[in-house]
Amino acid sequence: MNRSTVATVALALLLVAGMAPFIDMDVWHQMSLFREALRQGWIPYIDRFAYTPTLSPAVQHEWGAGAIAYLAATCFGETGLQLLRLSLVLAIAVVGVRVALERGARVVPLQALAVVAIPMFWITLSLVRAQLYTVLALAMLLACLESDRRGGRRWVLPWLLVWVVWVNLHAGFVVGGLFLAVHAVEQWWRGHRVAHLAAALGAMAVLVAVNPYGPRYYPYLAHALTMNRRLIVEWGPLWSAALPAVVVTLVSMVIALMALGRTGLRQAPGWPLLVLSAAAALQSQRHVSIYALVWFTQVPALISRETLGDLLERVLQRWGTVLWSLLLIAGIIAGVRVRPWDAPVAESVSARQPYAYPVGPIEYLQQLQFEGNLLVPFEMGAYVSWKTDGRVKVSIDSRFEVAYPATLLAEHLDFFYAAPDWHAMLERYPHDLVLVERDMPVGPLMRSQPGWKLVYEDDTFLVFARPGLALPYLDRRGQRIIGSFP
Repeated sequence: MNRSTVATVALALLLVAGMAPFIDMDVWHQMSLFREALRQGWIPYIDRFAYTPTLSPAVQHEWGAGAIAYLAATCFGETGLQLLRLSLVLAIAVVGVRVALERGARVVPLQALAVVAIPMFWITLSLVRAQLYTVLALAMLLACLESDRRGGRRWVLPWLLVWVVWVNLHAGFVVGGLFLAVHAVEQWWRGHRVAHLAAALGAMAVLVAVNPYGPRYYPYLAHALTMNRRLIVEWGPLWSAALPAVVVTLVSMVIALMALGRTGLRQAPGWPLLVLSAAAALQSQRHVSIYALVWFTQVPALISRETLGDLLERVLQRWGTVLWSLLLIAGIIAGVRVRPWDAPVAESVSARQPYAYPVGPIEYLQQLQFEGNLLVPFEMGAYVSWKTDGRVKVSIDSRFEVAYPATLLAEHLDFFYAAPDWHAMLERYPHDLVLVERDMPVGPLMRSQPGWKLVYEDDTFLVFARPGLALPYLDRRGQRIIGSFP
């Protein structure tokens, strides 16, 4: 293989090594909703999975992603999700590389700087996160904006079709509207015509209503965009992420600032999008992948014009085969260790799976044909709804702003982490059972709570039944419990 081929393979392995080897928690509630829609003949407006207060209507902005996940999973199982993720990532990579090359990036600097961009993209590579659709749509939008800078106008109508699809896949489409608006302002600043951009933005605003919820989507957006998400880890600021992620992202920002400083803003079309996405990444880990895409499509082109681009080419011409071979070997080792192709539905939390699925407790409830209300931690409700087909109602799940009032998550955290008034949660809602991870602070307190009885336990979970509910006790400690997908 020549040097460029080795580099491409090494970068592909680096990308694959960052693919999370677990089913994204949101996939379960997305599939549950679409299964219910098939029964009813339409996407339901009223929630049927929770017994705690829910919003009405419950607007699920990821319903389309759920439909795709449902079809992939029910037809092909985990393999279907794996192929779906690979297809989306490949499409993002192809469009991103094309945009970068059109902007003037040389191949060698582009490959070198991809080593910085790829780790920033890892955050969105669980199996399969709906945000991948947003990143792909943004890549397509960036390609449209490149055409617009060259005076093209034929992109507008195809883009509006993409927009309608995006609206039904993920609420990240709001970022696309913001990007186009920022591009229009920049084009006006540069003295170009923007009437067609204003018309496109107007059409996009109207076309948001082309979804199963119709105009109900607009008040939902207002609610979701203004909701406080500080209790959800991935919505925390960049510096709350793991140190390597913080370092890589900050290094990329330093490189971008250097490139913009040497090139000048007038000679760097699209720089407002780079600044905007960098600010969003600093504010929230969730936005780092969006910043990574914008960075990858813009910064290598800027570097390619400067002496740093020449330096990268000289270094890689001399040492490239060795350096890319080392990265290729590292990618193979990381891939074998992470095993992204193997995503077991496991009970135990590990480096490969950040949260546990209550496989054993749900098998226990299914054997009893139990129907009732289960108080659950935030990460587990969607799995319960899917596996029990809604017969077991949950107190919360990861839909968060889609279905629940803002205070409900705080109430759950107070309970499971034993805040001073933790026991108030037991009286506030009609719980039949309480599902607790063993290492949660509330576990020992529930053991001594009057009337509540331990009815199930394994190495990861405990289940307590309310006073007056007679269920048999089952002890599965010492057993390795692995679930199935779907």
